[in-house]
Amino acid sequence: MPETFLTTPRASAAVRLGAVAIGLAAIVLATRTTITSSAWVGRVFPGFVLLDNCVVASVGLANWPGTSVPGLYQSQVIAVNGVAVGSAAEAYARVAALPPGTPVRYRLARRGVEREVTIAAQRFTLRDWTLLFGTFLLNGAMYVASGLVAWVLRPRVPVARAFLMVGTTMSLFFLTAMDLYGPATFFRLHIIGETFFPAALLQFALLFPQTHRFAPWRFAGYALSLAILVPYEAFLYQPSTYSSLLAANMIHLGVVGIFLTTRLVWEYWRGESQLARQRVRVITLGVLLGLAVPGSIVVVSALLGGGVAMNTAAFTPFLFALSLAYAIVQHDLFEIDAMVKRGAYYLVLTGAVGFAYVAAVVVFNLILRAGEVTESPAFPVVFTLAVLLLFNPLRTRLQAFVDRVFFGTRYDGARVLASLGSELAATLQRDRIAELVRDCVGETIPNTGTRLFVADDGRLAEVGGQATIPAPLARHLAAGRVLTTLDPAELYPTAEAHDAVRAAIAALGAEVAVPLRRRHSPTLPRSRSRTRARTRRSSS
Repeated sequence: MPETFLTTPRASAAVRLGAVAIGLAAIVLATRTTITSSAWVGRVFPGFVLLDNCVVASVGLANWPGTSVPGLYQSQVIAVNGVAVGSAAEAYARVAALPPGTPVRYRLARRGVEREVTIAAQRFTLRDWTLLFGTFLLNGAMYVASGLVAWVLRPRVPVARAFLMVGTTMSLFFLTAMDLYGPATFFRLHIIGETFFPAALLQFALLFPQTHRFAPWRFAGYALSLAILVPYEAFLYQPSTYSSLLAANMIHLGVVGIFLTTRLVWEYWRGESQLARQRVRVITLGVLLGLAVPGSIVVVSALLGGGVAMNTAAFTPFLFALSLAYAIVQHDLFEIDAMVKRGAYYLVLTGAVGFAYVAAVVVFNLILRAGEVTESPAFPVVFTLAVLLLFNPLRTRLQAFVDRVFFGTRYDGARVLASLGSELAATLQRDRIAELVRDCVGETIPNTGTRLFVADDGRLAEVGGQATIPAPLARHLAAGRVLTTLDPAELYPTAEAHDAVRAAIAALGAEVAVPLRRRHSPTLPRSRSRTRARTRRSSS
């Protein structure tokens, strides 16, 4: 029988219709903002971008002349070439009429202080659109798609609903940002997405990777966001107040981001639930690249009063969304281990081979002064042959390194199986067989304990103990299902069945129950497993 987890029930018609409505709204919004933002391509612009309230946005690319002007961001433009301007559109129009490269004088005001700077006008290119608006479009699409997929596949799970709010607010923020610097049709809508994203992230942080004891307060962040939103909208066109409220909201977001990151680290290193630890492992790369790095940029920018371009934080957040969606939707969280390990192996191996090649070139060119060796057509061939000769020993050592450093294991799988097989062949006593299996699992797969149960007179009794598998758990194990304490209620026919199975697993002091089969009959359901790697069911 193939191994399988419980199957998620199909989403209700209301959920599917809601998902379609949200998806269509996102498509319409993305289409509209893509069209308006594409009008920038080929236009002469100031070398920086303005919000509709004439405030210089904390956004910039390395090739823009405005990025080299200290204190430019969050300043209000009040005059262009000595002529007062009353709107962002007027400032843009004055610059658009000039040839690229023309020095333009801007009168700026910030925190009650006025000054004048000169910045050369520049033509907005397709590359600029891709690096600025293209990243906004990518992240907006990924967030709303990830949120909808998680919600449709797990509609009754609170963490999936929380992630839908994260995806919706973040998508609203990114998609409206494409229109933010002109014509700014969705300026106020953008503020709503920006303000409520921290609240949605807090709601999610209290539910993932497992329910926090303060989870009943997960909606409290929305009250704070609302308290920021009301003055935010009221003073949107008062530049000094707007910048202060922006900083306050970014600090709110930074604090929630730090809380989520800290919680994930705590659950991984100190948490009691191995399944929660596995969920954290699944999203590690997404958290580092899609949350920690962008979050650090946002916090630094907020603390410096918007003095750091925040669009650099928009290059990687989609990785966070994708990893979270996978961790929420994927039932068999241990299935990812093989993928993660294989990716880590090849990443380290590729890096080692690349480093060896570069080192060889440096040694021959700089130390041995033998540049003609590396320039010879035969050098790549000889190097490739050397890699082939050393590949297997190198791969073996790198696999051991990755297992030891990233997965806490220090064993050779083939050697362990051979050793266990020889010991099993030398004994016929059931208790000794059970002891060998338990010891092998305990040594090779880090866990807090393994218990074995076998079918005996119509019940599942522990080998070497007095415990038995409770009937509700035994019925589900007989169907060949892998059961965990993190299985949501909708995976069971009734809420009572869900509670009964969870209580049965908890009574055994376990988090995972895995049925083992022999000749298509259940013989060894394994419980009391807090493993870091998933143990597959075998048949003999």
